[in-house]
Amino acid sequence: MKSKFSLYIYSVILISIIVIFQLFYNFQIKNKKNNYQINSQIILKCKQNDHLVINLDCSNFLSITGEEVYSNLAFVNNYEILRDISGDSKNFKFSSIDENENKNIENKIVNSIEIESKKYFNFRVEKEISRYNQEKNRLLLDYFYPDNISKDQKKTVLNLTDEIDKNIDIVSSINISEMYDIVVIGNKKIIKNRFSRLNNINVFIISIIFGIFSILITASIFDLIRNNKRN
Repeated sequence: MKSKFSLYIYSVILISIIVIFQLFYNFQIKNKKNNYQINSQIILKCKQNDHLVINLDCSNFLSITGEEVYSNLAFVNNYEILRDISGDSKNFKFSSIDENENKNIENKIVNSIEIESKKYFNFRVEKEISRYNQEKNRLLLDYFYPDNISKDQKKTVLNLTDEIDKNIDIVSSINISEMYDIVVIGNKKIIKNRFSRLNNINVFIISIIFGIFSILITASIFDLIRNNKRN
């Protein structure tokens, strides 16, 4: 009778340990075996070579655009964001294991860059048109209106002012969004951790070993109790 009772206790211990290990694995470890790290890169390009008629001052544009949102995210919200300038491009790089968080950072940077870029290039267009107009007025005042200017010189001045007008028309017709590009690159990378090799079979074998060890300890305790009673 005692042996049957002991066998029952040992079976309960073993089954309980197996069930506990499986439950713990499935609800606590399985979803954490592999985390996805989402790597994102936002590239801001200044397209000076496409608009030779206007000086975009790319170095100035890249040095100031995106700095405010970068400072807020990096120093206020403590996100790890790398940014660098290479040639006519500015790069923002960041990573996260939370897809929603990553998307939120991406949207904040892109939206801020869009707003700042449009403001900057509107300013550059207005400044360039103003420069052309000043140049045109200077030519007319210095070389067209004075009485001592010859007809040939006046004709040359008119040709020059016509060219200036053409350049003004070209600058005025430029679409602001064509002066820059925002490229977003993203990819997922699996991060393996110490649980990456675990599966249900491994956990089952571990639980059996632990269960046998627990049964041996329990059996030893029962033997000690029986020996004490006999003495």
